[in-house]
Amino acid sequence: MTFSTKQICQRLGPVLAQHPAAWLLAGGTLFWMWGGLIPRIRWNAIEMMMAKNLLAGNGLVVAPLDPPALWRPLLGALACALVELFTPSPRLVYQIVYAVSLTTFLIASFYAASALWDATAGHLACLFIVTSGALTSRLISHVHSISHVVFLLAAGPALLFTVLALRAPTRLRLLVAGLCWGLAYLARWEALLFFAIATGVLLCAIYAAKRDFRALGRGSFAVLGFAALFVPATAYEIRTKSHYRIWGPSAITTFYASEAWVTGTGDEDAGFAEAERKYGSLESNRFNVLLAIAHNPAAFGTRLRTNIPKFFHLFMDRQFFDPVWLLPLLGLVCGSGWTRTRRLALGLLLPLFLCATITVWCFHIDSRYLVSGPAQSSADLFWRGDVFRKPGEAGLWPREASRNYSLRSAVRLALRWNRLPAVASCPE
Repeated sequence: MTFSTKQICQRLGPVLAQHPAAWLLAGGTLFWMWGGLIPRIRWNAIEMMMAKNLLAGNGLVVAPLDPPALWRPLLGALACALVELFTPSPRLVYQIVYAVSLTTFLIASFYAASALWDATAGHLACLFIVTSGALTSRLISHVHSISHVVFLLAAGPALLFTVLALRAPTRLRLLVAGLCWGLAYLARWEALLFFAIATGVLLCAIYAAKRDFRALGRGSFAVLGFAALFVPATAYEIRTKSHYRIWGPSAITTFYASEAWVTGTGDEDAGFAEAERKYGSLESNRFNVLLAIAHNPAAFGTRLRTNIPKFFHLFMDRQFFDPVWLLPLLGLVCGSGWTRTRRLALGLLLPLFLCATITVWCFHIDSRYLVSGPAQSSADLFWRGDVFRKPGEAGLWPREASRNYSLRSAVRLALRWNRLPAVASCPE
């Protein structure tokens, strides 16, 4: 049985419209090419050396006689070890890890946006990701980006299953969401804060669905999923600290070392010494970053006055984040159709964005942290599919179509001015 070209198009059309098959091919190819353009491996070699030693039976160490490298998150080394089973080339290892991580994030974002709005919103989310300099040129060119790359591998599914759990908080969805956030924690320790926010919003969704405090016990499945990875990782860290008498990752040591990047010297040893002079020793602050800030709030205020303008300047840089994408977000805010699930999703993403932003302000402005934080994720989940419909066309909320037509026209013009392929998304 043969099909004509028209019949094939009629069969493939709905599939391509409702699923990210085209993005899987195009985005995967694009990310593969970007991963191959990494200028030099540089500090990404740390995770690759840990991976080689792990495969050699020496453990998660940088060199055979070193203690375990607690100062690096686990997932980057584990991902590199998996790839190094097939190739020893550092450049190819990075290329594979980058392409798989970003493609996974792309597909998860499509389904998350589709679950909140519609398939058109999913396509716009994918368009935003593949045209984002923050996730492509800036990320691969950084001296040490691989832990932030693998964070996206976990963050995409984590946000997707959290959104699905907001719609229907079943035990399975909550458990998988918790597991994904646990995986994100293995990639970046700040994911612990993100999981706490996600758990709070999920509990609100569970209570809103049942109006019974006893139903909140279902949220334990998310905690259980997270604990399945968090507890073993924490136990490994505690045992290693005790056995080798070494320090592990600490917010205050990162806070002190960041002084070098706030002042612009780049010498972390000198920056650490300068921070000790300003905030006091680690012991005097009981290894607590909040006590250090309270010790010298004037110095912390100076740091904020340096970091905040840098933050906004970075988001106005079209090589990092094109400000034209703020127009569809404005259309979202001015639009309608805010169901309970969408309000809960906003209640998740807005605190995630603020948490990541405020954390970066307290340390130093680095494009990697603005990628691994949900700043990019917060934006790509909320593109509304009917932003681009004309008045009177069928949409999710046709009664509201005429009210935002001028804004939709402005968005279409802005995207065309920006030379993005928005015409295919704008029915003529």
